[in-house]
Order: sequence, then C-alpha cells, then structure tokens
Amino acid sequence: MKTIKMRLKPELLKTASITAAASFVLAALVIALFAVTASTSALVQERGKGWYRARDMVIAGDTMICMRDTACHASRRLALRIPVKKYRFSMMSMRDVAFIEVIPPRDKDTGTVPAQYLGSYRIVASAHRGYLKLWAFKGRIYGSIRFPEWANGVVEPLKGVVISPEGAIRFTRSVTTRKEQVRVGSSSYFTQRYYGRYYRNGKTIRGYYTRNGPRGMWEATKFR
Repeated sequence: MKTIKMRLKPELLKTASITAAASFVLAALVIALFAVTASTSALVQERGKGWYRARDMVIAGDTMICMRDTACHASRRLALRIPVKKYRFSMMSMRDVAFIEVIPPRDKDTGTVPAQYLGSYRIVASAHRGYLKLWAFKGRIYGSIRFPEWANGVVEPLKGVVISPEGAIRFTRSVTTRKEQVRVGSSSYFTQRYYGRYYRNGKTIRGYYTRNGPRGMWEATKFR
C-alpha cells in the first residue's frame, strides 16, 4: 500500500497563521477596549479548582475573556480579603466556570455609609424570623443573615451588599454551590435579591425580595 503524503501550500499555511494571529489580536483589542470603557470587578470560581478575582470581563458565547488574578484561593472569603498583586490576560471556556459574582464598585454605589446604617437587626422575611448583621471592613460593606428555624439555622454570608449614603440597601442571599447547598440543607440552588430602604435614622429597614419572579416583603428592626 502506498503512503499518501499531503503537503499544504505555502499560501494556506500563511493564511492559517494570519487567521490565528488575527484572532489573538482581536481578543486583545476587545479586552483593551473594555478596560477603557468599563471597570467591572468580579469573583470567579473555576470548576474543580479555586476562586480568583477578575476585572474587565467580556463573555462572548462559550468564551470568557478577562484580566484575572494570578493567584487562586481555596475559598470565596480568601479571594475577597487578599489583595490582588498582579493581573494577567486570560481566555477560557465557560464550561470551566462554576460561579461568577459581580462586585459593585464602591465609589459609585456606596460612598461613605453612615454608621447608624450598620449593626445588628431582627429581620422578618415573609413570616420567617431571623437576624441580619451589617458591618464595614477596610472600606467595604459585609453582611450575614441567620434564620434559626430555616436553612439549618446557620449563619449565611450575604453577597453584593451595597448601602448608599441616601439610605438604600441591597444584597443577595443565595445557594449556588454544592457546599452551600449541604450547609444550609437546601433541596435546590436559589438566589434571593433583597432591596430596601432605611427609616427612623437607620433603626428600621423595609423592603422586598425576589426569588424566581414572585416578591416577598421584609422588615428589619435594629437592636444593637
């Protein structure tokens, strides 16, 4: 049997090289343009690996392009607390991404939060009673929520806590990973988005929350 050898013409090789180079340049231009026009910061969990900070993110189809932290951390908490030393350009498939959390910019959304908006509150969300805690650390606002008779009664870290100087508040309570699901005893993943406003100089918060469409009302009263 004769072996058939195929040789690509120099023109085809040249075209393939140009196409590959053009794709890389285009991706670089996209991320550069996005870096100029936006400053989106996010927290990313890579499937089967750890957590890292990312910025200037663009998602096109099945591909995510961003500037990512060169370090990878074992938990969400560490990724948020440890300052980023260096970013590098990254292109990856969305199939390798398990979770993305957008981090709101501090300077535009939070400003200087009055001290009376922070502290411990008793919260009632659609007849479920619990405790809401809000605090500041190094210029960022954090929060936790606990329902003694719901979600195994554990303390749940809140995500994306934003409090404006004018007295508006929003945050997310969610279960989006298997570890969170086991911890709170949830039968499925969920995302609750809370919106509210402060009254009585920060002693009361009233608002609503959404979960897959329907709204529920919530109210919190400060006790400490």
